[in-house]
Amino acid sequence: MLQISKRSQYGIYFLLALAIKKNLISIRQISQELRLPYRFLSQIAADLRNKHIVMSKEGSRGGYSLAKKPSDISLLAVVEALDAPVGLIDCQLEKGCNRAGHCKFRKQWDVVRNDIQNSLDKYNLQDFLD
Repeated sequence: MLQISKRSQYGIYFLLALAIKKNLISIRQISQELRLPYRFLSQIAADLRNKHIVMSKEGSRGGYSLAKKPSDISLLAVVEALDAPVGLIDCQLEKGCNRAGHCKFRKQWDVVRNDIQNSLDKYNLQDFLD
């Protein structure tokens, strides 16, 4: 079954919590409210910060906030920030597949992958908040 990873799922939950709060919030608070593992959520937050999807402020009044409007953060951006490019089969993610020149199925697999990417790109965080 095709399924997004826990990493991407928790990342989306984290971002939705930030969108709802609309102010700085700590990872610890989100972790407790959503009952998500603190260390795992910290790693996710760091990756989202490195991809400029969230911003952070250190200190006793610090925390995280969205770096963009919820409508500007697509599900595809979150999945690719946390898990790498979307691919369905190994050769879509690997460079130099040994069957690349004569594979009869690759073209159709690419169509399927593009449809999934387009679907993930079509939906954004705001869609979950409306």
